[in-house]
Amino acid sequence: FQCGGDSIRAAFEDARAVLVNDDGSNTELAKLPPDANSTPGVDVFTNGKMTVTHRIANDGSQVVKLARGKMALQDCAPAPN
Repeated sequence: FQCGGDSIRAAFEDARAVLVNDDGSNTELAKLPPDANSTPGVDVFTNGKMTVTHRIANDGSQVVKLARGKMALQDCAPAPN
């Protein structure tokens, strides 16, 4: 995915998301449990320094957003192969 100036590869699982960094290392983000303010169908993953949201759109595509630190979430687009 291309998120602003960031390029990320991500694997979304039931309890976590794993991001593959440019240097090949992994960053693991824990899935937050839904609460009263959660948007239905949107999974939120974070490690306190980085947050990624993920949902599956009606057409089956993935909708991903990324934030670092206290930045607002940025829309991500599928990166070309």
